[in-house]
Amino acid sequence: MHNHDHMHDAMGGALVAPEWLILSLSALFALGAAFYLYRLFFRDQVRAATGYSDWENEVGHGLCMLAMAGAMAPAALQAPPMVWVVSLCAAGAWFIVRALTWGKTLTYNKAWYDWVHVGMLFGMALMFVHVNLGLIFTALLLAFWGWFTSYYAYQVFLDLKNPKVFSLGADFAHFAMGLVMFLMTLFPSMLMPMHGQHGGHMHHDHTQVIETIDDSAICKSGGNVSLADDSSFDAYLSATAASSGPVFVMFQGKCDKCAAEVPVFQEVADKYQGNANFVRLRLADSPEVADRYGVTECPCILCIKNGALAQNRLTDSAEAADIEAFVKANL
Repeated sequence: MHNHDHMHDAMGGALVAPEWLILSLSALFALGAAFYLYRLFFRDQVRAATGYSDWENEVGHGLCMLAMAGAMAPAALQAPPMVWVVSLCAAGAWFIVRALTWGKTLTYNKAWYDWVHVGMLFGMALMFVHVNLGLIFTALLLAFWGWFTSYYAYQVFLDLKNPKVFSLGADFAHFAMGLVMFLMTLFPSMLMPMHGQHGGHMHHDHTQVIETIDDSAICKSGGNVSLADDSSFDAYLSATAASSGPVFVMFQGKCDKCAAEVPVFQEVADKYQGNANFVRLRLADSPEVADRYGVTECPCILCIKNGALAQNRLTDSAEAADIEAFVKANL
């Protein structure tokens, strides 16, 4: 799976905004959530100011604001990413049904409003699961957020001619969310430093490794796990060819999940000493070997048995049970 789900690789590296900016934006979206909560509980005031009140919109937008705050400051909102994913997708499904049914009967509602909410909710959910979108879908997502941002920037401009708290606040909240989502589609780590952690996925193209930590302390040969690179890997295979058992190869980057998997990989290697061989490679130092075996994400463990690559491989897991099961299945 190539890491083309977002475009930060093509831009030459991960960009990370200053912490004060990230926390400030998180606080802004938390205020946005409070704003929509107020609109939800004081519907008469909203109706008097705008001519209507739509509780479904208040809930949906409040959820989006809260999810944005949680995405940028996960320590402040201790909710697993899957909570946001399920909530956002459920809300998106709700608006699909609404667009097809009772939404058509609401006099204040335009059909395209509901479909924009669908795109907004599902598009935001993608920021938490980090799936492989591909270049075409990423371009479409950027086009959506670009249009979304531009539309609400114009609405804010119109609101400023005759400012009203409820309309200006809502349009500015949409504009801020669209702009941030556009930036996070291009550069996921820019405003979400924990991108790929806390239950999500962290994929690395071997041409660019996100350096969230310094793994110099864990990237040393020792124990029953050797450390190789492009210049030494073939020599390692030759040296172990006469030994019994397959060779288990772990490719790692410098993300927290890779760092967590290394000691677990070592523990499994200690347990199966004499039955197999274990070696680690850093993607940054081993692009040729990675290309040879089609490795485009990490952490990744594959097995070479009798000189041939096993069909199955283990990706994106630092669990001892998963690694041991993979080893046992290939002995």
